Amino acid sequence: MDRFSNLPIDLIYEIISLLSTDDVASLQYASKKFKSLVSVIPNLAFETSSEIRGCLLYFVSGILARHRVRRLSLKLRYLNFDSSRWNLVNECLINVLKRGVMDLELDINVKEDYKLPSELFTCKSVVKMKLGSGFVIDMIPENALLPSLKSLILDSVRFVDVDGCAFQKLISACPVLKELVIDHLNWEKWKWCRVLLLGVMYWKKKKNMFALILSYLVLIHRVLST
Repeated sequence: MDRFSNLPIDLIYEIISLLSTDDVASLQYASKKFKSLVSVIPNLAFETSSEIRGCLLYFVSGILARHRVRRLSLKLRYLNFDSSRWNLVNECLINVLKRGVMDLELDINVKEDYKLPSELFTCKSVVKMKLGSGFVIDMIPENALLPSLKSLILDSVRFVDVDGCAFQKLISACPVLKELVIDHLNWEKWKWCRVLLLGVMYWKKKKNMFALILSYLVLIHRVLST
């Protein structure tokens, strides 16, 4: 008997929102109502630190291809994926970005370098973004624009260009950015950042300096682009 389907709708929504992705994946086989209810899940958290089961990855991909997810937390650590699996991960992200995600957290720590899809830098809906902690950002597309992004957290993200152009372009693509948190970044490798680093250290004591720092970053990028 499908007892889950007989529960009140509000209670079903609450239960689904508290489940892990593994449990949600199992639920689709236990409840006839599941497929019609999964589209209303506001949050989707997907985390693994071991070899991921292929069926689970394809299940998550199917959800993201059909339904809107307002908040996505994707954490993949120490996985031995082949190129087809990583392509599927990026397809998942692209589907989320196209369907209006507002809060995005990516924590991807892998043995080999992983590159984000370029669509990440042109998403119009995302308001909060957290990126970490094992991939490389080496290029920002020319049409990069994150018009709604207000909070950006970078944790151990690697910018491979010594001149810092990718970082400058990223910040310049965020016109309404209000919060910038940077952790475990090798500032000392960027010559142009030495003065800025002092400004960031000062800003920790004087929060009203943040707008000035962002303006400086945008300005220096525009000067270098001309």
